[in-house]
Amino acid sequence: TEIALAESGLEFTRFEIDLQNKPEWYATRVNPASKVPAIAYGGPAVAPDDPSPESTKLAESLVLLEFIADLSTPGT
Repeated sequence: TEIALAESGLEFTRFEIDLQNKPEWYATRVNPASKVPAIAYGGPAVAPDDPSPESTKLAESLVLLEFIADLSTPGT
């Protein structure tokens, strides 16, 4: 996912999650399955560790890659 984002030329903010000690807010505010990677898209600009409830949360690597490809392809 990170490689796809870098190759796409899209702006993004990277935030690392400790896989052995995930923060309590991660499952409730980003990904109920508590898996990574995940993307919070849209909504107001906020700190990565305080995701907005107005943003759309996406997870699952294939879904994220397709989403990034759609965003970075002109005319889609």
